[in-house]
Amino acid sequence: MQVSPTKSDELQMLLNLKASLNNSKTNVFSSWTRENSVCSFTGIICNANGLVKEINLSQQQLQGVLPFDSICALQSLEKISLGSNSLHGSITEDLKNCRSLQVLDLGGNLFSGQVPDLSSLRELRILNLNGSGFSGSFPWYSLENLTNLEFLSLGDNPFDATSSFPAEVLKLNKLYWLYLTNCSIKGQIPEGISNLTLLQNLELSDNLLSGEIPAGIGKLSKLWQLEIYNNSLSGKLPVGFSNLTNLVNFDASHNKLEGELGELKSLKQLSSLQLFENQFSGEIPEEFGELKYLTELSLYTNKFTGSLPQKLGSWSDFIYIDVSENFLTGPTPPDMCKNGKMTDLLILQNKFTGQIPDSYANCKSLIRLRVNNNSLSGTVPAGIWGLPNLIIIDLSMNLFEGPMTPDIGNAKSMGLLILANNQFSGELPAAISHASSLVSVQLSSNQFLGGIPESIGELKKLNSLYLNRNLFSGTIPESLGSCVSLTDINLSGNSFSGEIPESLGSLFTLNSLNLSNNKLSGQIPVSLSSLRLSNLDLSNNQLTGPIPQSLSLEVFRKGFDGNPGLCSNNFRNIRPCSATSSNSSHLRVLLSCLAAGLLVLVISAVWLLFTKQRLKNLDHPLKQGSWDMKSFRVLSFSERDITDAIKSENLIGKGGSGNVYKVVLGNGNELAVKHIWTSNTSTDRKSLRSSSAMLTKRDFRSTEFDAEVATLSAVRHVNVVKLYCSITSEDSNLLVYEYLPNGSLWDQLHSCKEIKMGWELRYAIAVGAARGLEYLHHGFDRPVIHRDVKSSNILLDEEWKPRIADFGLAKIVQAGGGDWSHIIAGTHGYMAPEFGENKDIVYWVCSKMTSKENALDLADSNISENLREDAIKVLKIAMHCTAKIPALRPSMRMVVQMLEEAEPHKLTDVVVVKKEGRRSLVLRVRNLGYKSESQLFELMEPGKAISSELNRNLYEPIEPYSTGFFKVSDLHTIYYEQSGNPSGHPVVFLHGGPGGGTTPSNRRFFDPEFYRIILFDQRGAGKSTPHACLVENTSWDLIADIEKLREHLEIPEWQVFGGSWGSTLALAYSQAHPDKVTGMVLRGIFLLRKKEIDWFYEGGAAAIYPDAWEPFRDLIPENERGCFIDAYSKRLNSDDMETQAFARIENHYFVNKGFFPSDSFLLDNVHKIRHINTTIVQGRYDVCCPMMSAWDLHKAWPEADFKVVADAGHSANEPGIAAELVAANEKLKNIIKNGS
Repeated sequence: MQVSPTKSDELQMLLNLKASLNNSKTNVFSSWTRENSVCSFTGIICNANGLVKEINLSQQQLQGVLPFDSICALQSLEKISLGSNSLHGSITEDLKNCRSLQVLDLGGNLFSGQVPDLSSLRELRILNLNGSGFSGSFPWYSLENLTNLEFLSLGDNPFDATSSFPAEVLKLNKLYWLYLTNCSIKGQIPEGISNLTLLQNLELSDNLLSGEIPAGIGKLSKLWQLEIYNNSLSGKLPVGFSNLTNLVNFDASHNKLEGELGELKSLKQLSSLQLFENQFSGEIPEEFGELKYLTELSLYTNKFTGSLPQKLGSWSDFIYIDVSENFLTGPTPPDMCKNGKMTDLLILQNKFTGQIPDSYANCKSLIRLRVNNNSLSGTVPAGIWGLPNLIIIDLSMNLFEGPMTPDIGNAKSMGLLILANNQFSGELPAAISHASSLVSVQLSSNQFLGGIPESIGELKKLNSLYLNRNLFSGTIPESLGSCVSLTDINLSGNSFSGEIPESLGSLFTLNSLNLSNNKLSGQIPVSLSSLRLSNLDLSNNQLTGPIPQSLSLEVFRKGFDGNPGLCSNNFRNIRPCSATSSNSSHLRVLLSCLAAGLLVLVISAVWLLFTKQRLKNLDHPLKQGSWDMKSFRVLSFSERDITDAIKSENLIGKGGSGNVYKVVLGNGNELAVKHIWTSNTSTDRKSLRSSSAMLTKRDFRSTEFDAEVATLSAVRHVNVVKLYCSITSEDSNLLVYEYLPNGSLWDQLHSCKEIKMGWELRYAIAVGAARGLEYLHHGFDRPVIHRDVKSSNILLDEEWKPRIADFGLAKIVQAGGGDWSHIIAGTHGYMAPEFGENKDIVYWVCSKMTSKENALDLADSNISENLREDAIKVLKIAMHCTAKIPALRPSMRMVVQMLEEAEPHKLTDVVVVKKEGRRSLVLRVRNLGYKSESQLFELMEPGKAISSELNRNLYEPIEPYSTGFFKVSDLHTIYYEQSGNPSGHPVVFLHGGPGGGTTPSNRRFFDPEFYRIILFDQRGAGKSTPHACLVENTSWDLIADIEKLREHLEIPEWQVFGGSWGSTLALAYSQAHPDKVTGMVLRGIFLLRKKEIDWFYEGGAAAIYPDAWEPFRDLIPENERGCFIDAYSKRLNSDDMETQAFARIENHYFVNKGFFPSDSFLLDNVHKIRHINTTIVQGRYDVCCPMMSAWDLHKAWPEADFKVVADAGHSANEPGIAAELVAANEKLKNIIKNGS
């Protein structure tokens, strides 16, 4: 018989837990001492017997291995919440002893190994292991015993692939939340999914699913979110899909689905629809234009025809549309920015016609406008040029005409201005110089005329300037040399005259200069000699004089053609310069050679001295000191094993970020140890060549290194090199990786040894490397940017499988550098394709791919001829990856798919994909042990004392004649009470908060002889259970509860009374069920719009109640004060149960924007309730729910009676407010009496 632990035993068990975990960032364990009761420990909740019931330590930056032998000895433990930390190690079999566990949240950690058998956790309701690094086979069979599961989240773990969809999941008929994204699930979605009738959220994305979407999915009528993107699903949307009438977010992008969208046209609640990268066809239903909540529509890369619904955006706060790469025709819908919320209008590569509607000239929210590759025409509305938030405008390859207006000067955010291949005309406005964020200006192939404005030099961020093939004239302004970021200039095919400005020689970043086919004269400026140009074309001008010696390169020879006045002694086809010039030139060459020779002698002497000193220092031992070893996997070595092996004889490689050593352990295992360069300058690097010097001359402890290691340690993928641990001291940084015996891909491709790498092996390596990069970009919780992908960073194991190495290290090395480290990163000498034109290997390969024969010449001769065409298919994919415009490059997710389709003899074509689709983000809030934000609400709420005057306004206190508990879902039970006249007119009181609960004084606003008064506590509040629960707790759940309670009490219709949050809920309920409401009284209007939340949590409160605001503010670190509501959502917990419910639930609703589909949802639906007799009561000095909200509601609903109490604030207990509320109820009472 098992003996129950005593309180003393539980104290020791928790102290064991504390000893196993490392926490240096917060004071979470400061109360965990022997002197304190365990029930007072931060994050610990006890039951009525004083035994530990809950452990809540999420988001506390904890590190270490969990001692489940101690944790699961707590026999009353019902909840373990340790998500979003940095816990590592494996989950031991001791977990099976937590038999009372109802909630297990270990998501967002760095665990390794398999998930153990969970069969004994029969009470489990919530299981969250999302994104925790687990691998191997998940014990799906365990789920058969977990019949109480309501919330199952296993996504984003590299589990072994299943052979089919886990049948055990289909038996969990209490599930309302199922998140299995990125779990390596194969097979078809089974028809049995229809058994999960309570599902509200179903996410199966990023798996290996195939086949058709089952018809049974149409039976999941409660679904509000369905995400199945990035699979291989095929076929049409099933008949019956239209039954998902509660669906808000639907994402089936990046599959092979086909057919038309008729099944979606009746889904009235749709807010986000993502179907891009499929094979859908037919017309986009006109009914989409009537969807009142649709804000995001992404249908790009399909086969849609016909026109867009012209009413799109007429009813909803439209935000985003991308229907690019289809066959759509007709005009652009005019109202998509009607409500001023639209950020992205992307309709490129279609067949749209007509003009851009004038309405978009006022769309100040617009960020991206891309309509290129259509047949649009007419002039561009003037206001569009100056939209303040526009970052990219791409109108290229259309039939637009007319001028660019001076409004362009107002486009302060614009980075890309792309107008190429149109019929634009007029002069380039001088105001363009005020568009200070411009990076690229592409105006080629238009009819612009006049000169380049002198003020263009003010564009300090300008990177590329393409004005070629226009009608420009005049001189090139000297001020162009002030555009210090320019890398590409193309002014060819115009009528520029005069001399080439000397100032262009100061553009040290310039790579390409094309001034051909103009009327330029004079000599080529000598200042151009200082530039490191890859492309220079000055052909077909009127230039004269000698070509500067440093520009007399064969690669530039054709760039001087068509200038009869030029001379050179280096080119045969150009006349030689005079003898004097020649002799002078020879003299300069001779002097240069002598100077160079002398410099070589000096350098050689210095190098000899340096080398002697280096050899003396090479074998110096490591500096002894205190080492900090952080392990990320199970280790079989010590830090001493590593540091003792850092010797010159073990050096196996040198890279841009440090040296690499091979370490052979006593058991024969091999490791690779990398020391990270810590110096900020090349001079320092050169002075720290020896291994010992590098390890002992660190100037500072890099916080960037710590942050990067935290990222690297969490990476788990078969194609990414394993990081075992980091070892640091005050002056050294070491990373310990697995050792891969076959070296790098570079070694194998370029080795002098006879190593035959056939195409099959090369292809497999390419696919593996791409999968690794896909994981870093998309499979991790945030993108890990490699910044130095090259063959020497692709390592090969004993089976020739690739591993990506050095990911993230370029970022470490360049941390603290200038902005250019974010633009041109990685190996020195590399230039991304977007920073130059026609000057690199990408351009050379493109020039070779003009025919099949030329393309085949590019293939390595070691690849057999019958496979060379397959190699070219992969090369085409590489060309897409290096597209000139970054937005046209495919994501790594697409690259992997393209490579898989390019398996020898399978690829038929390659589709260019321009960007990633947008995802709908669901924010999940966890609780931490800090004071709640409701403390601010209490401090700010005025007038809590009830005066004798107020007593005269309210009715006398009464007691309920009936109380009860009503089960509204499998999880939630709500408390309700009835008072007053059992046969009277029913009125329901909706309390505030959210999460506030009811009090006896709430009954006193109503005449007890006339009204049947119903009060109830909303989910998680007051006496309702489970207390403070956020699960299944949304506005729509509360609205459903109100309706269920009305039916339960057999009330045909009732009056509704709500204040503060209660007014929000009253509006939402009455709009959903207007036929059930006889009248309303609303107090302290709160419409749950962003500006109201910002007022309360940000500016308004700080200005009016600084004494209350500052304690609220000071609980949050400065780096988190950008959004207090998000900061407090991480910290909400309290020992006081009422405060806990109020604070947690209130924040839960606010951080999720009330779960309403749009910011102005309640105002937009006022038309549904105009007929209801309503009184609005508002205190003019209400700080919590400011007057602006009530005023906006009054303007939208003038039929309602609007009462402003001049000397009142927020509280319903203030005399003036209470009097108006009682009077409003009396008014409705009289209407009912007279009507009867």
